[in-house]
Amino acid sequence: MNCTPVVSVIIPTYNRAEFLPRAINSVLNQTFKDFELIIVDDGSTEDIKSVVNAFNDNRMRYIRHNIPRGAASARNTGIKYANNDFLAFLDDDDEWNEDKLLLQIQEFERADEKVGLVYSDMIRINDITGQIMNDNVKHYSGDISKEIITNCFIGSPTYMIKKKCFDKIGPFDIELPAHQEWDLFIRLSDYYDVLYLPQKLAIYHMHGDQITTSLVKKIKAWEIILKKHQMKFLKNSKVFSSFLLYLGKLYILNDDYLKGCKLFWNSIKICKLQKKVYFYLILNYLNKNILKRVITNNTMHINKNFSFKKKDN
Repeated sequence: MNCTPVVSVIIPTYNRAEFLPRAINSVLNQTFKDFELIIVDDGSTEDIKSVVNAFNDNRMRYIRHNIPRGAASARNTGIKYANNDFLAFLDDDDEWNEDKLLLQIQEFERADEKVGLVYSDMIRINDITGQIMNDNVKHYSGDISKEIITNCFIGSPTYMIKKKCFDKIGPFDIELPAHQEWDLFIRLSDYYDVLYLPQKLAIYHMHGDQITTSLVKKIKAWEIILKKHQMKFLKNSKVFSSFLLYLGKLYILNDDYLKGCKLFWNSIKICKLQKKVYFYLILNYLNKNILKRVITNNTMHINKNFSFKKKDN
């Protein structure tokens, strides 16, 4: 890169006036100063504009949706109005390490042109208990097309992406009620490599204000992702089987035992080595309440990996 790179930071927000200043401050305090900050208010009933104006910083822009359209639409609006070649997204209740933008821009300067995204590790904090959560998620660099289909290991507040990537892969999918970023990363991996920085450059906050995505939304999102990326899943029978198994668990948690067990059987047909499925089917026959309890305990760690704690307005 011969020119000085600049970044557009996009914060979608919805009724988070209490947390938004923390996120904004973490951007304004970056050691890398060549950025613009776009706040996209997704039709909040709270006075978000006053919160933004209180900072009185000419690098900030405030854009408002008249009615709530959802987080994916808010991010797409930010992309539309972004002036710079690199984009970084931050949720309104999370924050960054002061060197995040600097280290990622430096990595892009050294990287091959095929690299479209740079992401980092992060800290997860339970704000209610003060506990730091460790997920032990494995991260990958380079061509991640095989790995990203199995697990969304790129944390929501951690990545910087070239704006031109969206010209190739399209915007965030507003039809998805959840997991829009996971879907984006799957599409991105078809054309671009990624780079992982092991430094913890973001803080992901978990707190009582968040609304857990409903099971109906989770199920719809997984079904859309399966339909969109089915050819990728079919390339690996074990991955496809595991996907159907997890979707079946979601149906069980939503008390649809008939659909859940049908997906369990489909999972076995694709990969007979899924031993847990046989156990679940036996439990379904013996005691559905115990089955639901076992699945609830078994899926808690997966929920964290896929960021189910964020609310999708």
